[in-house]
Amino acid sequence: GHDTTINTLSFVLHFLAEYPEVQKKARTELLSIKNQSIDSDPYPTYEQLNQMTYLEAAIKEASRLCPVASGLLTHTLIIGAKMCLGPLQTSFVRKDGQKKTSFKQGYGLRSCFGRRYALLEMKIFLAKFLLEYEFLPDPQRPIQ
Repeated sequence: GHDTTINTLSFVLHFLAEYPEVQKKARTELLSIKNQSIDSDPYPTYEQLNQMTYLEAAIKEASRLCPVASGLLTHTLIIGAKMCLGPLQTSFVRKDGQKKTSFKQGYGLRSCFGRRYALLEMKIFLAKFLLEYEFLPDPQRPIQ
């Protein structure tokens, strides 16, 4: 899970640098949450992490635009169904082509059990860094 988490963070930081209005709104949310707290702990509490809805939306949007684990999921299942990956859903098509079932990635019985932990880890990292630094794009090294 460390590789997928750090790769997702890389994309989030890239998008925050490319869209300063999103970065500003995320920082404003974090400052609001921090100012409501009387606790002097430098790390956000679990309750504060749950209040970071805009930051979570930014993480999820970066994950939607640049999924880091989707290539690992494309294979033929043992039961004979082929799994075809799309941007936000996975479709299972029976060999006879008669029936399709779709669900969003990361949900259900076979979802990643570390998903929630990784999301909290990313929120903590981004909260600490967004309150200390401003992220700017590097004009000499554009991402293509």
